[in-house]
Amino acid sequence: MEPLLELKNIHAGYGEFRVLHGIDMVVNPGEIVAVIGPNGAGKTTLFNVITGLRKPDRGRVLYMGRDITRAPPYKRAQMGIARAFQIPRLIYNASVMDNAVLSCLFGGKMDLNNSKKRVLEVLKLVGLEKKANELAANLTSPEKKLLEFARAVAMKPRVLLLDEIVAGMPPAEVDNVMNLVRKIAIGEKITVVAMVEHVIRAVKYADRAVFLHQGRILVEGSPSEVLNNKLVKEVYLGEIIE
Repeated sequence: MEPLLELKNIHAGYGEFRVLHGIDMVVNPGEIVAVIGPNGAGKTTLFNVITGLRKPDRGRVLYMGRDITRAPPYKRAQMGIARAFQIPRLIYNASVMDNAVLSCLFGGKMDLNNSKKRVLEVLKLVGLEKKANELAANLTSPEKKLLEFARAVAMKPRVLLLDEIVAGMPPAEVDNVMNLVRKIAIGEKITVVAMVEHVIRAVKYADRAVFLHQGRILVEGSPSEVLNNKLVKEVYLGEIIE
C-alpha cells in the first residue's frame, strides 16, 4: 500500500532552538493515527510542518507521492489536507452555517450551493444542525470544538489533522466525540492524524499510535503496545492523571 502522507527526515526549529530531529513517519490511507507525547515534544511543530504553517529546515513532506514541502497551507487544503485546531479559529460574529460554508468555498473549492448542501450534511452528522443560524459566539465550548471539527470535515479532506479535539472534556464526552470521529472517518473515508497530549483514553480509538519525545519518534505501534511500553510509561504516562 502506498502511503497517503509521508515525512522524510524532517528537521525543524526556531532560530538555534531545534524542535524536530529527523522525523520519518508514514500515514496510510484509512488510518486513524494518534501522535502522543508530553508538552514540548514537538507535536505542534510536526502538525505545522504537515499543514504548511512551518517549512522544515531539512527533509521532505510527500502527499500521495507528490512533494509538497514548499506548498503553502491554502494549496494543501485544496489538495485535501485539513486541520481542526485545539482553540477553534472561528468567525464569532458569523453564523455556524457561514463559518463552515467559508471552509468549503476556500478550502474545498466548492460553489456556494454545493457548499451549503455539504455543510447541512456535516452539521447533522455532528449534531449542530439546529444551531446552523446561531452565531458561533453563542455556542458552548464543546459546541465550538464540534464546529471547528465540522468546518474541516465539510471540506471533504483526504487527511484530517485533529489538534487536541477532546482537551478539557469529561471522560463520557471524550468517548462520544472519539466515537463520532471514528464514525465520520470511516463513513467519509478520511484518514485522521490526531494530536493527543493528556487525554489518554482518546488514544484507544486510534489504529496506531506514535510516541514523540524531544523531537524524535521513540515508539510506534498499536495503542496498547505504545501505552504499555516501559519508556512511554516512565517519561510520559507518569505525568498524566487520566
